[in-house]
Amino acid sequence: MNDEQFVGPDLSAPLPPDILELLERGRHTRTTILPGTDRPNKGIGLYALTFVEIDFTDEDNLHKCVKLLHWSDERLSKLPELVALWDWQNTMREGMKIYFSTGWYDKSFFEERNNAFLGRTHAEYFSKFGARPEDLKIQHQIIGDSSQ
Repeated sequence: MNDEQFVGPDLSAPLPPDILELLERGRHTRTTILPGTDRPNKGIGLYALTFVEIDFTDEDNLHKCVKLLHWSDERLSKLPELVALWDWQNTMREGMKIYFSTGWYDKSFFEERNNAFLGRTHAEYFSKFGARPEDLKIQHQIIGDSSQ
């Protein structure tokens, strides 16, 4: 995927002031910077959570990551058929680390897609902020009934 085919936010555009303020606070203390997908009954009926941690060496790439996460969350909120299967939980910053999580509401979908972060499409996104799939620390936690 080259830049002409890149589907995503304008990474040169500034983040909204409220997010910039939260990012600044997150330099010194763990701070929620994005609340995640707005959905009714958020968290009710969760089957699993995936936790992701990314370390950054510079603010520019950290901000690009947040822009992509913000864009993805907004995009997902417009696709109710997908929100029924998964959503973004909150995104936090602590120092030069970004933490985000995905909530999975469908066992089959989780089993099929839980490693999507390691695929080619996500690798293209990660490359926009200087990361590779192997740079992410990923942990899955099953919290729902396995009979779902």
